[in-house]
Amino acid sequence: MSDNTLTRVAYTREQAAELAAELERRSRTAKDYVVQARGVQFEVQDGDDGNPLGLVSLIPDGTRLGSKLALPITHTAHAQLADTLGIPKVYYDRMLVEDVDLLATNVNHWAQRDDRNRLLRTIDYGDGRPVLRAWLSDRYRALDNVDLFFGAIKTGWEAGAEVSRVNLTDDKFELRMLHREWREGLSYPENGRGPVYGLDGGHRIGRRADSVFLPGIYLGNSETGRGGLTVRPFLLDMVCSNGLVGEASFSQVHLGGRLEAGYLSRETVGLKDQVLWAEVRDLVRATFDEERFRRMVRALGQTTAEVLADPVQAVSDVAVRYNLPDADRQAILNELISPGHDRDPGRTVFGLISAITERARTYQATDPDRATGYEEIAGDLVGAGRQLVAVR
Repeated sequence: MSDNTLTRVAYTREQAAELAAELERRSRTAKDYVVQARGVQFEVQDGDDGNPLGLVSLIPDGTRLGSKLALPITHTAHAQLADTLGIPKVYYDRMLVEDVDLLATNVNHWAQRDDRNRLLRTIDYGDGRPVLRAWLSDRYRALDNVDLFFGAIKTGWEAGAEVSRVNLTDDKFELRMLHREWREGLSYPENGRGPVYGLDGGHRIGRRADSVFLPGIYLGNSETGRGGLTVRPFLLDMVCSNGLVGEASFSQVHLGGRLEAGYLSRETVGLKDQVLWAEVRDLVRATFDEERFRRMVRALGQTTAEVLADPVQAVSDVAVRYNLPDADRQAILNELISPGHDRDPGRTVFGLISAITERARTYQATDPDRATGYEEIAGDLVGAGRQLVAVR
């Protein structure tokens, strides 16, 4: 059973080429089936090596009459099964760990009473055995990462951009590209103000600090129902390597017309998406707009003058609004009060943005979804800082 822990990160063109090969391999092994929920059976099986596979789904093999495919189930598909069959997730997870036979009985019981068609997405994640990676509505519109990657890369290169970072997990694909020929400086008073006095009573003269920003683009997609296709502007601070994701330029929910029962070939699905991918390529070109980029940096610059009325309360307000865990709330507060690098942007909205993006950077390799979430929070603060936190 896949545990959805694989994270692949690419920073260079060579690494991006390796990741592209993995995308192509996944695309070749991925297969989709539309079947009635009641036509799927679930049982507990052992693997060829004698080790338990856990709960396995048996789905009709549309390529061979009367045959069935035995597929281990990923954590994502387990969560989707629990949701669509109305089994409380806490109880489902307990059965999965403590009594998988009881889980099979429960899932079979409720699936047999479900006459809806479901889209079952399968794939080989690299170990030679296909798994059930998603259990979705028959209206789910599958938009494949490989198409997004090659379409965006080609269009970005034509616009003069290059790959900054690519993340690929079992559930999410993210691509960031930068235009290194455009850059915009941002100067602000260190400590967010003039002369300040340290805790030791020593006087420190305020001086100017500088950041240099590069414009970019962020593209995200999920093939397993864990988020829609999105295209957003992206800013990278060259001094500290922190980034923030701006307001969405494009967002496409994976929703389409109902699918006919049977096996779905890649050719059939691909023909329906040509117009959408053309629109995405146009948006990539439009996002690499120099004047738009400079407007974003100017808006960011305005936050350097927005002094937080209460830094501790400001961090708390953000943590509550975005449901941040206590460890991250404390880390962001520590970074805001005492930055871990040689620049201090002060107890301003800009300083809060910097602290959040610094926390995001710590998750880039281990939890890219959380890193992106924090970069999006930073982007929210650029345009709505005064609405989200109190300033003087």
